[in-house]
Amino acid sequence: MLQLRLSNFNVAYHDIPAIIDLSVTLTAATVNLLTGMIGAGKTSLIRALSGAIGHSGGMELSEGLQTFDRNCILQPLPRSFVSRDMSVMQFVQFGMIQNSWKLPHDAKERIHEALERSKLIAVAQSPISSLTPSQMRMLELAQLFVQQPRVILLDEPSTQLSSQSENSVLTCISKWVSDTQNIALVASDSSRAFAHVDRVLTLERGRLLNA
Repeated sequence: MLQLRLSNFNVAYHDIPAIIDLSVTLTAATVNLLTGMIGAGKTSLIRALSGAIGHSGGMELSEGLQTFDRNCILQPLPRSFVSRDMSVMQFVQFGMIQNSWKLPHDAKERIHEALERSKLIAVAQSPISSLTPSQMRMLELAQLFVQQPRVILLDEPSTQLSSQSENSVLTCISKWVSDTQNIALVASDSSRAFAHVDRVLTLERGRLLNA
């Protein structure tokens, strides 16, 4: 079974603790909701897991005897990395070439599947500047899906969306997890998110209150 195991996981900014001795195991086919007040450490944990900031302690992603590297744990690219004139198709392709700068042999099929899963086939050739906020969130999911990660990390993926749009985004995440038997960790303070998750992890001042 796929597992992401953290043991005595710590994150600090200039010696100020942000995550303190966190130990938890996330398992296959689960959407895990990370909650807590502002400053609880949610974003710090997401950034550390993605490799954007350093950490101490144990972190292992494995399935059976196989251990995966950090490239299998992904979060959306910062939007500042891409041009607003880029098309939806190009935005998804950009996710596939980050490490190799070469499209894989099955790129066309993977892109079509990701856009279909995210309900964006009809706007594949449109510039991303023309998308609604909801479509842009779905496009960020498509860019993750096409890379075939084992774990996706999402920090407030439904912020400033209507309740209907938020439901669409969270439903898309939940269905991907169910279909692929992979793992999602979603940081959100939205009460509507609880209906779409399998497990709730609450942080307070960098410590995990429940698991």
